[in-house]
Amino acid sequence: MKQKLLHKILYSPIAGCILLLLLPFSSLAQDYNWKWAFKGGAHKGGYGVRYRDEQIHDIKVGTDNNYYFLATIAGKLEANLNNVPLSVYNHSPTVGGGSNDILLFSTTCEGEIRWSQIIGGGTEDYSFNLVLDQQNNVYIAANVTNDYITADGSPVHFSPTDSIPYPDHNLNPQNQDGFKTSYLAKYNSEGNFIKKVALQGPVNYYTFPSNTYNLTLTENNQLHFIVGFRQGTHLDGHVNIEPYEGLYFNNYLAQYDLDLNYIHSVKLPIAPETDLLSIASYLKFIHDKANHQYLISAVRGGAVGDVKALNYGGKDFVERTFILAIDDQTGAEKWRREFRSPPEPQYPYPSANSIFNMVLDEDSNIYIAGRLSSRETESVQILDPTNPSIPPFSYTPGVNGSIPMIAKLNSQGTVQWMQATTALNEDAGAPGPTEAKGIAINGNEVALATQATNEFWGNFEIKRTFGHRSDPILVRFDKQTGQVLAVNEIPGSEGSNHSLTAVAADQDGNYIVGGFFLGNLFWSNDLGINPIITTGEADFFVAKLEANPCGSGNLSTEKFNKPTFSVYPNPTKGIVYIDTQELLNQYFVYDLAGKQVLYGNFTSDNKFNLETLQKGIYLVKITTTNGKYETVKIVKK
Repeated sequence: MKQKLLHKILYSPIAGCILLLLLPFSSLAQDYNWKWAFKGGAHKGGYGVRYRDEQIHDIKVGTDNNYYFLATIAGKLEANLNNVPLSVYNHSPTVGGGSNDILLFSTTCEGEIRWSQIIGGGTEDYSFNLVLDQQNNVYIAANVTNDYITADGSPVHFSPTDSIPYPDHNLNPQNQDGFKTSYLAKYNSEGNFIKKVALQGPVNYYTFPSNTYNLTLTENNQLHFIVGFRQGTHLDGHVNIEPYEGLYFNNYLAQYDLDLNYIHSVKLPIAPETDLLSIASYLKFIHDKANHQYLISAVRGGAVGDVKALNYGGKDFVERTFILAIDDQTGAEKWRREFRSPPEPQYPYPSANSIFNMVLDEDSNIYIAGRLSSRETESVQILDPTNPSIPPFSYTPGVNGSIPMIAKLNSQGTVQWMQATTALNEDAGAPGPTEAKGIAINGNEVALATQATNEFWGNFEIKRTFGHRSDPILVRFDKQTGQVLAVNEIPGSEGSNHSLTAVAADQDGNYIVGGFFLGNLFWSNDLGINPIITTGEADFFVAKLEANPCGSGNLSTEKFNKPTFSVYPNPTKGIVYIDTQELLNQYFVYDLAGKQVLYGNFTSDNKFNLETLQKGIYLVKITTTNGKYETVKIVKK
């Protein structure tokens, strides 16, 4: 159900935050602090480690600098968003423990919840990424299951007024709309349902399975994605799969416009009896327009255990996880990279290296996040097993076991750098498997959303009591070199695992993160953030890591969140006075090249001195103690 909410998150100003505006944020060393946080979920959240457990799957920042989130919400009891009740569509907890719905919601950059929308019903419903257009319309690809009927459940809903009818099992094997499982859906920037389209044609109880993978929005405003079908006529009548072909999934690269109309599709050359994968959350899909290629990162099967056979273009994949680059017109392979490390002797399948996320920068460099599984004396290799002429990249982790990792590759698949947990500290027990799922680019930084307990990233130590288990951390790296710049931790309760699973950078150079937790977070903090506590099992949470105030990334000298003051004299030879009833805090002076040349704190006389600066034009940002700000242009004579 769509629910309009205006629920303010309580927080206090961050002491000591260096407010740096009007220049590229990445060019400056910034002080980040946690600004606000809240949680959501229901009573059946799992433990956060499985793709179906409650967690934040994706975060996008709109052109309006509002934040848009995609999450899983599990169970029917105590469903809430920041302690405001939600009405979900999934069935009773007495039937198999309840099931999953999809939750879309949006906040302002100050943490005010704008709206929420529940998508789901039947049994298990999933979506793992969202995309935004320039008008901040929201698009998702959803996998839904509608054929399980209970007295207190509901058929699959895309809004309170739009649903799919339950199928009538007495009519099997007739085709029925209620069996369709793959959809595209569109919502406007206020969360209102606009449209949905079924990607399947007529299906019945025996032919309904399908897989819809991540969406990507191309520069020419098209939605591109991969979808797998069994027999039938699909994609608005443009794809026909014969019964003998429908024993296995047939995977297509599909293109739709922003009104959800079919444009084009290409069948991918995946051999029969092999499959891309069955767990959609483990596949990431990006269009690299500059190099006319799509990039696919995936895990064959689950993150552990046996793997699924996959043959693409006549060549078998060997390892568990991979990156595949394919031509954006034909789908033909351009290059591949797989992760290899020696498997555990007691297991007959490839080691548990896994790529869980992938992003692209403006130069078509590729950044991946995931997990390495290795022994500290043995190297992990990134290679093409089908082409031994390509030199493998080798990396030797400093820690034994399954640990988070990040790597950068160029557009042709050559590794530029890799980082992972550097070492365990003296208090470390067995940390258990940890991983990284979120990754975001922020100017010259790249940030990794992950978890840690007693370990080092570069020279930064994360220290907890023995047996504490993992807490959420955001690790920030230099995008060019891979050097660890900072680690920002969230304190959590001991005895349970907590983690970040998603991250995005906003227009002000701040980070917005999401993840899962069991127990509590921010229990003891001096930031003014209210502690958050789980409901039953795992819950999801979101938080903001801030260095710059909301709106600062779009400052001009014409439009501001204005306090009331006047500045004189202007032009000036040195001293500048501010006439105001506001309590002034700090000032920051920049030249027209964006370099900070002066800053200071205001005293009771409300003035600052430009006497030491050369003649010219300067931009001065003035802040007040209650968070207001204005930037003015001043001429130094």
